[in-house]
Parts: sequence; C-alpha cells; structure tokens
Amino acid sequence: MCWQDGLFLLGSIILGASLWPSIRGPNKPDVRTSLVQTAILASYGVAYLTLHLWGAAVGIAVNTLGWTVLLVQRIQR
Repeated sequence: MCWQDGLFLLGSIILGASLWPSIRGPNKPDVRTSLVQTAILASYGVAYLTLHLWGAAVGIAVNTLGWTVLLVQRIQR
C-alpha cells in the first residue's frame, strides 16, 4: 500500500464516521444530496479500483454505504 492509498483510506474512514450522527439522528439530508453523494462516491470507488488503490476503494465503500443508508432513511420518512 502506497502512502496515498493509506491517506485516502484514513480520510474516508474519518468522513464515514462523521456520518454516524446523521444516520442515528432524526434529521436527514435531502434526497438529492444523498443521491448525488452516493453516485459520486461510487464513481470514485470504481476509479480507485482501476488504479489498484485497494484501501482507498474500501474507504470510499464505507462512505458510499453511509450515504446510501441516509438516502434510504430519507425516502422511508
């Protein structure tokens, strides 16, 4: 793992953890915000995979999952 991969992984995990209060709390972001974030992060994940940045791809997957949860929660409201 190169240092850039590790840095992307660490940053993604921190950002993913920052979604936890929104996931657990009553207030959710707008559907469009969650949808755009999910789509962009998923495309970043594909890009990282094609660059063989496995750690970064895992970190982005965590973020994508978090935003997907927020999207589903908002739709179910």
